[in-house]
This record gives sequence, C-alpha cells and structure tokens, in this order.
Amino acid sequence: MRKANERDALIDLLYRIRIIGNEASDPPEALEAILEIIQQYFTAYEASVALINPDTRKLDIEVYRGLPKSSEDLHLPIGKGITGWVALHGKSLRV
Repeated sequence: MRKANERDALIDLLYRIRIIGNEASDPPEALEAILEIIQQYFTAYEASVALINPDTRKLDIEVYRGLPKSSEDLHLPIGKGITGWVALHGKSLRV
C-alpha cells in the first residue's frame, strides 16, 4: 500500500509540473513554481535548478532556495560535485 501511495504522490507531482510548464508564459517564473513543489515533495531545505549552458558547457543555477545569495552567479563544471555528477550521468541522486 505504501508503494502505491508513493507512486500516486509522484504521479501528482509530475502532473503539477506539466501543468506549470504548459501554462507558463515566463520561464523563470515557471522554474520558481516547479522548484517550490519539488522542494515540498522531497521536504528539502535546500534546492536548486541548474541548466546546461550550451555556450560554456557549464551548469548555471537558474533558481534556488535555501542556498546562499552567492549561488545566484554559480557556474558548475559538468562532472564536478553532486549537481555536476547528476548532469554527467543523467541519474538522480538524493542526498
């Protein structure tokens, strides 16, 4: 029963993300909303969304919560640190 509840909660999360993505007219605002529901789902104090910059081949932090203000201008090499590892391997990692 627990696995069914977890699956249902995850399906609901993905549905909510899809709705935000479909209705978004402002990408940064959409990322903020998506980060908020992901952070709630995983009960995470710190969370961020990083996107690969095609020009620099680095991860740029687009939105964040619970991280220092200096994270705003953070550019992470792919393969370095937890976020870089996830980007390199294409697998999720919960810490």
